[in-house]
Amino acid sequence: MAGQLETRYGKVFDAIDTDSNGTVEWADYQRLVERVTKAYSLEADNDKVTQLEQAYQGFWTQLQHHGGGGDRMTKEQFVKALGEAVGSPAFTDMAVSGIAGALFHIANTDGNDQLGEDELKRLVLAVTNRDSYTGSTTLGAALREGKGASGVVDSRAVAVSAGRFLKSQQVPEITVGGLILGVYK
Repeated sequence: MAGQLETRYGKVFDAIDTDSNGTVEWADYQRLVERVTKAYSLEADNDKVTQLEQAYQGFWTQLQHHGGGGDRMTKEQFVKALGEAVGSPAFTDMAVSGIAGALFHIANTDGNDQLGEDELKRLVLAVTNRDSYTGSTTLGAALREGKGASGVVDSRAVAVSAGRFLKSQQVPEITVGGLILGVYK
């Protein structure tokens, strides 16, 4: 695996390791769901929350499969498992697209089936557990990168950007796909 992708996968690990204990386990994903739930004032039994939790469960299950099946992973194990998983259509088409779609549907608060800068900013703050975001030019660049064939950042464009972020070495440092996976810089 190329060094650039390993570095990117390490940043995904850092974003998911919500308790900063040096390992990722299911509880980290649950904390991600709780962050988003709280940021959007959603009830835990909301269908959108259930969809997000199921998407993270699919992502985690696939990583466990590629990483040997343990209940927790170190950064090195996570990076290796993610590197193997991205080659699997089941992982990118179902797990990554599932997270992208679930987060999109939560973030699309105005119901227009596309994300604007304010919606993306709110989502980034929720996923990264930040109180503020000062990178408006970064968001603008990410939004330009994230536009799909339709010219807007819709659900499909978010999923494509997330897949490209994980697979391709030829992507900008900040992408919509990276942002929804918690990679801020």
